[in-house]
Amino acid sequence: MASRGQSYRAGEAKGQTEEKANQMMDATLMMESLGEKAQATKDKTYQAAQTTKEKIKGATQATTHKAQEKVGAAKDKAWGEQRGK
Repeated sequence: MASRGQSYRAGEAKGQTEEKANQMMDATLMMESLGEKAQATKDKTYQAAQTTKEKIKGATQATTHKAQEKVGAAKDKAWGEQRGK
C-alpha cells in the first residue's frame, strides 16, 4: 500500500500534468485565434488594395478622356483658324 507521502506526490504530479495540458490547450486555442485574425487582416488589406486600384484606374481613365477632349478641341480650333485664312 502506498504511504501518505507517495499518494501526496502522485496527486501533485497528476495536478501538474493536468495544469500543463490545460496550458498547452490554451496556447493552441490562442494560436488558432491569432491565425484567424491574421487571415482577416490579410483579407481586409487585399480588399483595400483592390478598391484603391479600381479608384486609380477610374481616375486615370477620366484624366485620359479629359486630355483627349482638350486635344480634340485644340485641333478643331487650329483647323478652324487655318480654314479662315
